[in-house]
Amino acid sequence: MAAPVLSERDLAVLRSFARRIDPLDAGAHNNLGVLYFQKGLIEDAMGAFTRALELDPKMQVAQRNLEIAYHKTGYYDRRVAELTERLRVRPNDREARWELGRTYASLGQQDLVRGHRVVDPRAGAGPPEQRHSLLHRRNLL
Repeated sequence: MAAPVLSERDLAVLRSFARRIDPLDAGAHNNLGVLYFQKGLIEDAMGAFTRALELDPKMQVAQRNLEIAYHKTGYYDRRVAELTERLRVRPNDREARWELGRTYASLGQQDLVRGHRVVDPRAGAGPPEQRHSLLHRRNLL
């Protein structure tokens, strides 16, 4: 997929538009992600789709759009390989484990999320029931 070339002006207009959407509107974030994706801003698109899913975890269109973005760009394979290698070298790397779980969850691969005991690295030490990730609290596990 060849990304269109955006001028600085076009990019500024797009960023201005993004700042004006309702920050709590999952549909708006999904639509913004589609626009980013069409303009070749894949990282931004994935961020917008992820935000839509944070606001509405059951939003199937955002889930599918995120899956498409991951698969069409090969980002998913690279990200999983990178995080798996980090965990091979540092098995106790909580941030890598968290990100790997989030990557699997964003693709709807709950069986792989469960296999990684996803723990939010921001949760700090404490009883395991207090350290479960947002994924668990949102019943995604």
